[in-house]
Amino acid sequence: EDVIIIKNQMKLYTDKAIYFPQINKVFLVDDVKMYDSGDSLFCDSLILYDTEYKTFEALKNVHFYQSTNEIICGKLKYETLQDTSKKLIKIFDNGEIIDSQRKIRGDSIYIHYENSLIKHINILSNGEIFNYKYAKINIDNKSQLIEDYISSKEMSMNFFDEDSLHINLKGMAITKFNVVQDTLLEGLNQASGDSITIDMKDDIIYRMQIVGGAEGQFVPEKNNSRIDSTIIYRAEYIDYLIKDEKSYLIDNAYLDYDFTELNSGKIFVDWK
Repeated sequence: EDVIIIKNQMKLYTDKAIYFPQINKVFLVDDVKMYDSGDSLFCDSLILYDTEYKTFEALKNVHFYQSTNEIICGKLKYETLQDTSKKLIKIFDNGEIIDSQRKIRGDSIYIHYENSLIKHINILSNGEIFNYKYAKINIDNKSQLIEDYISSKEMSMNFFDEDSLHINLKGMAITKFNVVQDTLLEGLNQASGDSITIDMKDDIIYRMQIVGGAEGQFVPEKNNSRIDSTIIYRAEYIDYLIKDEKSYLIDNAYLDYDFTELNSGKIFVDWK
């Protein structure tokens, strides 16, 4: 009971520990706590690899707190790679990554770090992203927290710097985004397709491309938008330039707005 293990800067506490030198592993059982350079981890049991660089597996009721986010899952594997500036965290069994702006979910998630910063996130199955921001429903009211939603069978996120993010969705891709202009909520845009790519800057979407069976609708917020009725659209490929307020619908394009229907090989829309 009350076992304490110290390895470099890492300190672990547990009720019971068993060391197997022939396989270079230490098994920590019951009420495991780990503290290391600002990180803290809590789980039911943990396997610590007796290697030069930090490697471990945490099992059951895993809560891993880092400086800017929290990871919750049933199983977590932490690996220091050959290039020691790079780390890989694999999370399984209803994994969640939570920070101040978003929540990411998936059955199996791989998180790639470089110099302690997240560079890539790959969600291997059933990915979901909940993105949070503030907007005004009415110009005279205070800002409220609103939620954007993304889901797909497979998902990858690439962080190019602190402000830029590229998201690639593959398989039954769905997006539900609140359209905000100068802090005012203008409406909700819902879109789906075989695959979707999303480019963001400062947590704002500036481009979204939908490929394969693309379809969606924009529902305006009453009194807040220049658009006064629901827009329904579809095409094989849609390029939505949010910042420029332009859309390109290509191949079997269709648009339904204000009792007007358009069918064409290509449709260009300027929303200004």
